[in-house]
Amino acid sequence: MPTVDLAAEPTLLEPRNAVVAGSASVGGLLLMLGGAGAAVFCVVSAFRVHMDSTGDWVLLAGCFLVTLLVAVLGRRIFASFRADRAATIALAEHGVDAEALVLSAVLLPDSATEDLLDVRVRVFGAGFEEFEATEKLTADRFEGVVEGAVLAARVNPSSLVFSLHRLGAVRQRT
Repeated sequence: MPTVDLAAEPTLLEPRNAVVAGSASVGGLLLMLGGAGAAVFCVVSAFRVHMDSTGDWVLLAGCFLVTLLVAVLGRRIFASFRADRAATIALAEHGVDAEALVLSAVLLPDSATEDLLDVRVRVFGAGFEEFEATEKLTADRFEGVVEGAVLAARVNPSSLVFSLHRLGAVRQRT
């Protein structure tokens, strides 16, 4: 049995396929490089262009800060999707099949972009101690999930990273 990090908290992973992760990583990388390049351009412009007034310096400083923000945002997107893809691969390689019993499922009203379910699950299977986790799931992907339903899950026993899957009809635990 793999060693378990006792400080590990159960973490829901939304699996990322290679196309999504690659596209987001390239987009993040382009933002990072474009923002960093524009920031360098602002710095070079400060020394090459004659700045007449305080307003010119304020405008240049503002442009520099905005481009720096774009570069940092791009770096975060790049790093986040790369880490998600690495975790997805690790889960596929080292994970074990499990089941997740839905302890509660509540539709969250007034979500900004999509309907979300606040779901509490107990995940159990061979190779790890069962655990409970509360997660927010998209209602369209987990439509029909109610208390007592059983979902398929995959768990990395060493890190407690897990994913939930709705395969076919949601079945009730007997």
